[in-house]
Amino acid sequence: MQRHFVTIVLTIFVAIPAWSAPRLPEEKGKVRSLIGTKWVGNSYEKREIVIEFLADGAVHVTYNDSPIENAGWRQDGDKIWFQLNKNYCEFDGVLKGDKLVGQCHNIANTQWDVTLTPVGKDR
Repeated sequence: MQRHFVTIVLTIFVAIPAWSAPRLPEEKGKVRSLIGTKWVGNSYEKREIVIEFLADGAVHVTYNDSPIENAGWRQDGDKIWFQLNKNYCEFDGVLKGDKLVGQCHNIANTQWDVTLTPVGKDR
């Protein structure tokens, strides 16, 4: 009899309040930094572009086996932005798992979808 009483008391004073308490929002997983990573994809012209994200907004870019100067980037959580050749071309996208997915546009108002994958991953 005492066991049943203890079970009832615990249920009323512990289990029910805990079950009905407001839930805290889930913390989003921490997004990894792209510093020191290298990514590959295709340009609007379907030529290979390789982008290596470096510290302090520096980026090393190779397009069609030639380097591109005057490029930069930034990351805000999962949002990624980079520019090539003094903003001739800009990318706005997000890090989704092991892909960078977004859209590029250039000063000629051409826009295209872009998917970049880490170098060394299956493409």
